[in-house]
Amino acid sequence: MQRHRVLRPTEPTRPHVNVLATGPDGDRWLAVQKLRDGEQQLVELVREQWELPDLKVERINVMNWRMSARVAQRFRAGRVFLAGDAAHRFPTSGGNGLNSGVQDVHNLAWKLALVLSGPADDALLDTYESERRPVAQSNTDLAVRNQTRIDEMDEAFRRREEQPQRWRDLLVDQNKQLHSDGHTLGYVYGRGTIVDDGSPIPPYGSQHYWPTDRPRARFPHFWLDVGKAESTIDWFDTRFVLVCGPDAEGWERAGKDLVASVLVPFQVKRLPHLLGPLSIRHTGAALVRPDGHLAWRARGAGENGELAVALGRVLAGGTLARPPASMAGS
Repeated sequence: MQRHRVLRPTEPTRPHVNVLATGPDGDRWLAVQKLRDGEQQLVELVREQWELPDLKVERINVMNWRMSARVAQRFRAGRVFLAGDAAHRFPTSGGNGLNSGVQDVHNLAWKLALVLSGPADDALLDTYESERRPVAQSNTDLAVRNQTRIDEMDEAFRRREEQPQRWRDLLVDQNKQLHSDGHTLGYVYGRGTIVDDGSPIPPYGSQHYWPTDRPRARFPHFWLDVGKAESTIDWFDTRFVLVCGPDAEGWERAGKDLVASVLVPFQVKRLPHLLGPLSIRHTGAALVRPDGHLAWRARGAGENGELAVALGRVLAGGTLARPPASMAGS
């Protein structure tokens, strides 16, 4: 288990040190500190603040990192795409950096695969920037707010005896940084690879995640069996999935017909039951993208051909679909 300590000296002029235990036995420590006077200063601070003046400190590695908060103006320029730290950099407070980069790549990979293999229009790649850049900006803003809160806590800690209520309020407020499920899981894409149904967009809350099966959001997670051997997350990764309600025989047939007629990785799944966050009803269905976000949904039985039309609109770029060449100049 990883252990983390923040060592704050009582002397106001002395900086604090972040110390993180690493390795299976906790015998190695990662010390994070703003360096002003070189590496030896960090060694001396560790000894001083652990109150072990003779502590043997062996330097294994040193890595310099500059804190910044930047989001690229463009995530795509022709055949060039930016993802991860190349597209956005922000303070580590909140721990959203790695998550953001992985989500970028998952969003882009399946789109590239479909465009390069032929079934999808190049406009599908435009949706990468329209979907991921707002999320990157939101993550950057949250990280900056969290970092500001941390800086305020450092000052409040030093004055905690003089101003105890300020210190207590910031400790409670820190919960927004440590518990941000709503921000991490609850984001809803705007323009992009979706067929919007005009339903209200769920209100945003950084702390609490409220699952929804609205197009643009990630499909809700829940266990499919009592033994918890399979969940809805297991269904989404490399292909489109038509999720059918327990009594949606019509959509299940339409999905299986589509599997045989399209050149898109596609499969059909049928829910054994419905749970609270789902609104597709027993006879409805939802088209889920390879990255787990909903592209389209039907809240009940529908007409033949609706599913194929929806998939076609998604592959053409969804809300960013380009007009046919014959219409572009008209």
